[in-house]
Parts: sequence; C-alpha cells; structure tokens
Amino acid sequence: MTHVAIRMPSGESRSIPYGTPVSVLVNELPRPQDAGSAIIAALIDNELVSLSYKLKFNAAFSPVPAGSAPGIATYKRSLCFLLTIAGRQVFPERTLVVGHALGDGYFYTFTDRDETDAEEIKLLDERMRKLVCENLPIERGVISYIEAR
Repeated sequence: MTHVAIRMPSGESRSIPYGTPVSVLVNELPRPQDAGSAIIAALIDNELVSLSYKLKFNAAFSPVPAGSAPGIATYKRSLCFLLTIAGRQVFPERTLVVGHALGDGYFYTFTDRDETDAEEIKLLDERMRKLVCENLPIERGVISYIEAR
C-alpha cells in the first residue's frame, strides 16, 4: 500500500502517501485566529492521536482544537510530561510522581518528602519555561517495559 484515503472534515476524500504524519494535514488547514482554536491533536476514526501520528490506513480525520474537551485533556497531559522532564533535569537524584487528580489539576510529590519549598517550585517553573521556549516536538514512541525502567 503506497497511499491511504483520508476523509477530511469537509467530507472530501484525499489520497496521501502511506505513513504521512497528521501534522501535514493540519498544516493544510486554515490558520486559527486564537490560541483556543490552535490544533494540538487529531481524531483518526474517533481515536485521539498526536500530530506526529503516522497515517497507515484509510480513515476519517478531524482536527482537535486546544479549547475543546479533548484538546484541554491533551494540553494537561503535555504539561504533566513537561513537569516530569523538568523535575528530572533540575533534580536528577529525586523522583517526581503524580498522585491524584485535584480539581482541574494533579497533585505531584517527590518520593523523598511530602512538601516542596518555594525555591524548588521556582526552579521547576524556570526550567519548564526554558523547555517551552525550545519548542521541542512531542513524539510518540513504543519501547519495552525494561527499556522504560
């Protein structure tokens, strides 16, 4: 299979090369005017996927704006990853774990103690902001449990 058929939100069917990332389709859509309309994910046959997801079968494509319910959930998960990366970089000897959902957020702690002081939070905030400025892509990968540990 060298091409797949993708049904666009307009109903039009497009033939695209096998393995094309979703971001290619998103880049062809009209540019949103506000941050809440920015496309941050997609639904492929109603399954939420990242913009780096590679299209390998005939499917329906629907963009996911940041301000939608799945967009907000995606944004929250992205922030969780960002905090985890910052925590590992700022405090490599410590382990940051997500506890439970707390309202619209999550409760994080370091495993070595229950409280985090203001200076530590400031360091994490600064590192997170620097990582955001680097504009690094979030790419999905599959690895074994052993590799992940």
